[in-house]
Amino acid sequence: MKKLRNIILILILAALIFFLLREFVFQSKGQLKGPESIVYDSVNDRFLISNTGSGTIAAMDKDGKITPFVSEGLKSPKGLKIGDVYLYVADASQLRAIDLKTGAISETYSIEGARNLNDIEIDENGIIYLTDTEANALFIYDKNTRQLVDTITDPLLASPNGIAYDRSSYRMLITCFTDNAPILQYDMRDKKISIFRSTLYNQLDGITIVEEHGEGEEEHGAIYFTSWGEQKIYRIPPEQNQIIPLETEYITPADLIYHSPTKELLIPLQKADEISRLKIIK
Repeated sequence: MKKLRNIILILILAALIFFLLREFVFQSKGQLKGPESIVYDSVNDRFLISNTGSGTIAAMDKDGKITPFVSEGLKSPKGLKIGDVYLYVADASQLRAIDLKTGAISETYSIEGARNLNDIEIDENGIIYLTDTEANALFIYDKNTRQLVDTITDPLLASPNGIAYDRSSYRMLITCFTDNAPILQYDMRDKKISIFRSTLYNQLDGITIVEEHGEGEEEHGAIYFTSWGEQKIYRIPPEQNQIIPLETEYITPADLIYHSPTKELLIPLQKADEISRLKIIK
């Protein structure tokens, strides 16, 4: 009887250890580790965040609670963009399509010539634009035909990083992770790269366009971009006649987004392992 009791106690203890280990692994996979990019999943009312440090994607609810979304199968996820029922992920030299319901990797597309894919944009025709900081290139991929349709290279494309679609001007705005980095523009009509704004700032990362227009504003929305070198966020107003630094300093601010329901910028801080939220006062 004593032997049986000891066996039962050992089994209970083993089960408890297994449960605690499982919970530890679950929780650690749901934490932020080198967060790079963030998107808002409006269907499921959550944010999805890429973790370059753990090769995972986390989900965050409106209260900031973090849970796992994709815990395996990725290498170094960076840029994120939602299109239809998929989350598209820039993952090393591959483009991944992840089912938004299940978190399963549905498709993997190898991008010829890619070395370190960084950020993603998608236009209204389903064309995907991917920056590559090591290949110094902009890759253009048609998700409808599943083909790489163009590779844009130019001397100005030095370590291209963040990308944002300025639909009103039919162009992509691109930041560069260099010193005295310019903001570039890729004209989607003539397929040319040119300088949109020169800056004296270093290691530019994320860029987003706030497309909500207040009374008296021009057609363009305000543009926000981040700088690792200055640890700042900068604003280009709709008139596009100046660059204004925001007062707060941020440690390694990455790919920021604007969340219109709460009128906030959400900024992944890559080396701080957190998401900062900044209310935009218009």
